[in-house]
Amino acid sequence: MRVAFHEHGGSMSNPKYKVWHPLYILGVVESRDHRVGACADLGHWCTSHLKPVECLRILDGRVVSVHLKDKADFGRAPVVVAGEGVGDVAACLEELKRQKFDGHISVEHENDWKDSVPQVKANIDFVKAHAK
Repeated sequence: MRVAFHEHGGSMSNPKYKVWHPLYILGVVESRDHRVGACADLGHWCTSHLKPVECLRILDGRVVSVHLKDKADFGRAPVVVAGEGVGDVAACLEELKRQKFDGHISVEHENDWKDSVPQVKANIDFVKAHAK
């Protein structure tokens, strides 16, 4: 069984919440069993003003699962279809391939709640196009 820490948006202005930063998670998991790692939420890293591909590199070999989403901008910004925002999802997928990631990817689209199927499909198509 694998176990992953899942981060939400955070910042240095809230020192009691540390899970948002990949360096903190790495410090927690690096001396533990390899089945303990991170659930990499690309969108929450953007909310935290972090570049997702750099976060993945920090957590090299410790990414258990991925919540795939892109954001229109860093900080509090709407979720957009992968490839249309600042998250550089294509580079993230390449980094996951480099790491030989074998976990699952959950596509998340937290906008358009009443009609998100087209956006979710577009995200899946984006992942498929970059899976080769």
